[in-house]
Amino acid sequence: MECHLNLPLSKRPCFLTSQKGYASVLFLAFFGFLWLSLAFLAVFAAVALALFSLYDTGIVASERIRMQNTADNVAYSTTTMVTRDMNIIAITNRAMVANQVAIGQMVALASWANMVQEFAGNLETLGYFAQVIPYVGKLIEQITEVVYKATTQLKMLFKNLVINLSLQKIN
Repeated sequence: MECHLNLPLSKRPCFLTSQKGYASVLFLAFFGFLWLSLAFLAVFAAVALALFSLYDTGIVASERIRMQNTADNVAYSTTTMVTRDMNIIAITNRAMVANQVAIGQMVALASWANMVQEFAGNLETLGYFAQVIPYVGKLIEQITEVVYKATTQLKMLFKNLVINLSLQKIN
């Protein structure tokens, strides 16, 4: 078998002689493949850029949510601390008012004891004049002594209570 390529051009079969322009087909195929690979590269770059943009957007959104949660927690904690502080101030104010009321009550009771003691002194004076009446003078004198002793003890008790409450208020 003889190779047709070794024959001169005039003796070759016609399908081998009409090979003009075959290089342009290869050239076009090469550049077509080149353009196709460039288009694929461009599509790949666009997809990669889109994926990176999507990832970056997700990270930014995640950071914003985290920062918003942090800000909300700080606001909640601050509000809780201020509320507790105000509750302690209100409780302290109530305690101070209760202490003032207790001191006022003790002062009123001490004033009442002074008034009863003064009444006992007036009753004793009346008893001196009533001694001329049998049995009544002795009865008034004994009642006066009991009231005077009781009011003296009450007066001392209330005075000590007022002093102790006042000292507790200072401390």
